[in-house]
Amino acid sequence: MKKLVLLLVILYSGACQAAFPGKWDVYALLLASPNTDDVMIGANSIEDDGVKLPALLDLVAERMCMYVHGAAGSDMDMDAKSNRNTMSRLIKALGESGDAKYRPFLEEALAKTTEEKNRDDINDALHELPAATPGPAYEPSCPTLAEFRAQALAGRTPAKVSFKDASGFKPGDTLDEVVAKLGAPTTARYYMYQTSHAFIHIHHEDIQISYLGAATFHFDEEDNAWRLIRVFENAADPAVTPTSPDAELLDGVLSGSKDVVSDTGDRMGDQNLYPTDVLDAAARRFWYQRDTSDEDTLDALGQLGDILSDSKNPRYRTLLTQVSQQAKEKRLRKYASEALSNLAPGDAEQLPVPAN
Repeated sequence: MKKLVLLLVILYSGACQAAFPGKWDVYALLLASPNTDDVMIGANSIEDDGVKLPALLDLVAERMCMYVHGAAGSDMDMDAKSNRNTMSRLIKALGESGDAKYRPFLEEALAKTTEEKNRDDINDALHELPAATPGPAYEPSCPTLAEFRAQALAGRTPAKVSFKDASGFKPGDTLDEVVAKLGAPTTARYYMYQTSHAFIHIHHEDIQISYLGAATFHFDEEDNAWRLIRVFENAADPAVTPTSPDAELLDGVLSGSKDVVSDTGDRMGDQNLYPTDVLDAAARRFWYQRDTSDEDTLDALGQLGDILSDSKNPRYRTLLTQVSQQAKEKRLRKYASEALSNLAPGDAEQLPVPAN
């Protein structure tokens, strides 16, 4: 079966490399996410931008193949209601490619699906493609998610930047401009929020990118471009690095967006996923921000308290004890005490309390 070859695509110069240039690197990050909404917004962005780069379109086909060959009733079932929007965007991206090499794969998907919307979307996509394939048909390898991530993210090195580096942007700046200046982000996420005007509710499907320990950028689509709305300052931690295997979770617990911290806690709880380096970062953030009075930061620290509590890891007893005694706000002292009360009993090597 055909394997993806990503090492021939454009590379950034310098230490902060990405397998794809500019915003296309962000789209690849979204396609590689385990979150179906991330995949959806990545595929939709590729369609809207009219991307014709074969390597990125091949990623779309590979990601769609994982759904087409997913077991019925599984998280990857292409006919599951929860995957309907994601399948639609992946199909449309291949249709908009104009490349007939994807026709046999789309015909295979059409033969397998039992979902009417999938059939309609695939037929529309096939209608957009030339009838004949001038070269060999594309044959997706249908990798596992781990294999796909290794392929999709090959050749990229997330940038290590500071909030000072990230704070010079203004609302309206584009995603391409941010990535061009700062380099490859640590993570990319789908973000949905709602606004209301005269009893009309409008749902916005947006993109966030984040640089570990520096900033989270929130973009909305306007005038056919992803434009900056807001920058959140992430919590800094000198002990973490964006090249860590746990960079996504580290970025989540250090995010300046309380919603991202909450989503990260939900993921860790659902998957019973509590790596020590991520818990260490969560605990150190408790310590570094013990004097905060900012409401959003306190909300985020409350979520971190739940993460430490659910982990049951006694490694954080000393640090949480000190926060429960020294934190400026009663609310934060309560969070630390509650987390402390749920840690497993017994002796354990303690996380050193930072000097500052």
